[in-house]
Amino acid sequence: PGALTKKAATSITINAEPLSGDTHDVHFNRGAIASQAFTKRFPGLTLDQAGPPAYAWLARDLLPALLGFIAKAKDSTYSLRAAIYELQWPEVLAAFGAAFRAGADVKIVYHANDDETGAANEEQIDKAGIRSLCVPRRNAKLMHNKFIVLSKAGKPIAVWTGSTNLSRNALYGQLNVGHAIHDRVVANSFLEYWTALTSDPTAEDLKGWAETHNP
Repeated sequence: PGALTKKAATSITINAEPLSGDTHDVHFNRGAIASQAFTKRFPGLTLDQAGPPAYAWLARDLLPALLGFIAKAKDSTYSLRAAIYELQWPEVLAAFGAAFRAGADVKIVYHANDDETGAANEEQIDKAGIRSLCVPRRNAKLMHNKFIVLSKAGKPIAVWTGSTNLSRNALYGQLNVGHAIHDRVVANSFLEYWTALTSDPTAEDLKGWAETHNP
């Protein structure tokens, strides 16, 4: 390694798809897969020692896009219907609260089991002051959904989905994706599923519902 010699090089031009389009917006964070780049960019520092610049670098465009999606619910003509496993990151919970204060109708189904995730969710919900917006779900081992349906004038217009939980680990540690789909049919399918979740069905009942409505 100490005697490397630079020789001939080549280059290629690539065309990448845009992050946003008419129907699909796809956003990734950097996450732990970028650990070597993090070490070079913030040498000798932990995430918290490096502070806001490190958080912003790891989140890449994923967190800004998520906050932007929630912020589309800007007045009383909009509603948000979310189903979230880890409902914990203060900045995102504050965005839900801001949408509600702007007049939007906001409801969030969340994992409320008596476990570590459930306890963390309850703590952050109370800290954010959004208890009245939240619908607990307990009749499943893991309430592992991660989606938000945006509606205007009572009609679903878009859905945010993907692999990203609303937690520190998901936004800044794990490698995750957020996928916003601007399609009324797809958004309505998610809204129908969300409505089924609000009754806190058992796992077997939910499987039966899914087999009937989404075979």
